[in-house]
This record gives sequence, C-alpha cells and structure tokens, in this order.
Amino acid sequence: MIIEDIKKYIRWIEIFHISNFDERGQHLPIIWETGEINFRKILEYLQFIKYNGELVLEYLPKYHGLYRLDIVGVKRILRDVNY
Repeated sequence: MIIEDIKKYIRWIEIFHISNFDERGQHLPIIWETGEINFRKILEYLQFIKYNGELVLEYLPKYHGLYRLDIVGVKRILRDVNY
C-alpha cells in the first residue's frame, strides 16, 4: 500500500521523513527487527524511479544512537539495487 501511495503522489513529494513503527510505538529506526514497514522495497522503488529528493530519518531521541546503523543499512540497500 505504501508504494501505491508513493506512485500516486510522487510528483508532489520532495522530502520523505522516514521511521518505522510496531505495536510499541512509532518513530523507530527503519531497520527495526519488529518494524511493520519493509523499507527495502520502498528504497528499491525510489531507486528504480530515480528519486533524487531528500530522505530524513525521524526517530525518537532515545534511538538517535542508531542513526549510523540505519544509514549504513540504507546505503547497502541502495548499493545492491541495479537499475
């Protein structure tokens, strides 16, 4: 459903504020074990359409120490995509 929404509204999207969520709450790191959102698919789609806007990681303060881990994960996903 998220990718369908992105397809529908991409011409108006300049910035993605991204975070994950689970039953405990929201604004969790994107590479989160119990997270509900599959960011691999989303990032692969953004790479496929050559999205060149900004991605902003938006987490609760207690997770700020995990930014670096998620940045590495995002770079790895984008590096592995070959379009």
